[in-house]
Amino acid sequence: MILIALSVFALAVFWGFWAVILGIIGSMSAWTNDISTIWEWSGLGVGLILITMVILFANSSPAENLLRFMTGSRRVIEREKDLLFPMLEEVQEDVKRNCGYKPKDIKLWVSDEVMPNAWAIGKRTMIISRGLYESAQPDKIKGVMAHELGHLHAGDSRRLSIAFFLSYFISIFLWIGTALTIILKGFSALKDKEKPGAMMIVALPLLVMIIIPVYLMRFCSWFINFVLNFAGRKQEYKADLFAVKCGHGAGMLSFLDALKDFEFDKMSATERMFATHPPVMLRIDEVCKAMGEIDKV
Repeated sequence: MILIALSVFALAVFWGFWAVILGIIGSMSAWTNDISTIWEWSGLGVGLILITMVILFANSSPAENLLRFMTGSRRVIEREKDLLFPMLEEVQEDVKRNCGYKPKDIKLWVSDEVMPNAWAIGKRTMIISRGLYESAQPDKIKGVMAHELGHLHAGDSRRLSIAFFLSYFISIFLWIGTALTIILKGFSALKDKEKPGAMMIVALPLLVMIIIPVYLMRFCSWFINFVLNFAGRKQEYKADLFAVKCGHGAGMLSFLDALKDFEFDKMSATERMFATHPPVMLRIDEVCKAMGEIDKV
């Protein structure tokens, strides 16, 4: 549903600017209303094609490689392979045995950051921070790996990649649409400069077309972040429970207990709305409940 909402939103933004730009071109030419209407409606088809291309690209290996590069991660070196690969293989077997998922061809990468962290990208990339594997016990690392596999098997990371590229599509076209609008309005002003008051007539719409996109871009950024983070918080709970189900709940709980020490400050209402993860203590509570239910079975 989130991807559908973002796709519709991207199409609306594209189509709106398409209509505005064609309207300016039509006013500068001898287009009839019938021709203008046909061209304006053509923006719907063009937008659908472009958005489809963005989605297809977001599902591709080049897109996944690009996201790895943007995160600043690197390939796993030999001594890291000896440590991390056996753990990942063990967790994959536990997922297969307890959850019924076939092992994925995971591309394991490392981020050189001190914060214990991990995340999934696209369809098969898992990134582990050096701060995690250097400071955590094996059970914690395996619990986090199980959590990230939960995201990959559920398709969370793939949908997030699509949403990321859709948001870039919206931002890029807003800039392009704004630039084209300003340029075309400028040409329109030069063309009609002989008419009395022509420059003043053009100046106000031109100012409006500069201001509106700026606030529209802010709204788009706010809307996309709100939607993605709202969905992401729910996905974190599900990935935690996936780790419990595949037999690594204790490791995940141990990691969360260590992670809670990084949360000291009280978050404002706005910070809670745009947080990428739920509060750690709430995650701990859900994991404890899930482990308790499993123990009763």
